[in-house]
Amino acid sequence: MAIKLVVDSTADITPEYAKENDIRVVSLNISTPDEEIKETDIKNVQQYYKRMAEDNNFVVKTSQPSIAEFEEAITEALDGNKNEVLVLTMGSSLSGTYSCACLAADNAGGGRAAVIDSGTATLGFRLFIEEVIALIKQGKTVKQIIAAAPDITKRIHVYFVPSSLKFLHRGGRMSTISAAIGSILQIKPIIHFHDNVMQCAKKVIGFTKALTEMVSLIPAKIKQLILASVAGGANIGILKKLLADRNLKTDYEKDDITMVIAAHAGPGAVGVVFIE
Repeated sequence: MAIKLVVDSTADITPEYAKENDIRVVSLNISTPDEEIKETDIKNVQQYYKRMAEDNNFVVKTSQPSIAEFEEAITEALDGNKNEVLVLTMGSSLSGTYSCACLAADNAGGGRAAVIDSGTATLGFRLFIEEVIALIKQGKTVKQIIAAAPDITKRIHVYFVPSSLKFLHRGGRMSTISAAIGSILQIKPIIHFHDNVMQCAKKVIGFTKALTEMVSLIPAKIKQLILASVAGGANIGILKKLLADRNLKTDYEKDDITMVIAAHAGPGAVGVVFIE
C-alpha cells in the first residue's frame, strides 16, 4: 500500500516538485484591501511584496484552509482506500492549520490518514517534506515515519532578520512598544523558529551586524543550507558574502517565500534555513 502526501501551501514546494512526488497541496488564504485569494493562485508574489513595502495601507492577512478542503485532498489521495495518507502541516504554534487537518483526517481518513505537525515553516517545512519522502522511498511505514518526525523537526532551524519590525507587529508577534523602540534604535532581532517555538535569538543594532551574528549561529555540520528572503535585494548580497567568508555553501536560494510567512517577516527580510 502506497503512502501519499497532503501538505499545506506554506511548504514552499514548486508545482513541479508536487507533481513529481504526487503531493496534494491545500492552500491557505490571503486577504488584502483589494482581494481575497488562495495562496496557490498568486501568480507573482513579488508584486505583493512591492505593495507591502510601498503602501502602509496594504495590509496582508492570512487564514487557514477549511476542514472541507483538507477532507477533499485526503479523499483524493486515499483513492478508494488504495493508499495510506500522511498530512504534513506548518508548525501548529503559527497556525490553526494543523488542527483543521486533524479534524479532516478523522472525518475523511477512515483510519488510513494521519497528520504530522512539522514544527517548522516555509523552507524548513520543505526540508521536512524532503526528509519524509526519503523515508517513504526507504520503505518505512506510516508508524515509523510518525516516530521519526520529532527528530527531523529538531534538526531543522529557521533564522531570519526582518528589515522592519512593523510587519511582525501587525501579525501579533511583537508589541507596539517593542516595535516602536526597535525602530527608533535600529535594533534588529534575529528570529529563530525551531521545534515549534519562535523566539528572539539575539538583538543587534544594525542590519549588517545582525546578519553577521545570524551566520555565526550556523553550526559547522549541516546537511543542507538554504538562503531565504522576501525580496531581499542588496541584503542577499551581504548575506552571501558572510556565508562565503565562513566557507558555508548554499544549496539553493529562494527570494519569493510563501506569502503567508512573508506577510509577517516583511519585505527585505533575509534568513537562512538549514537541517543538521
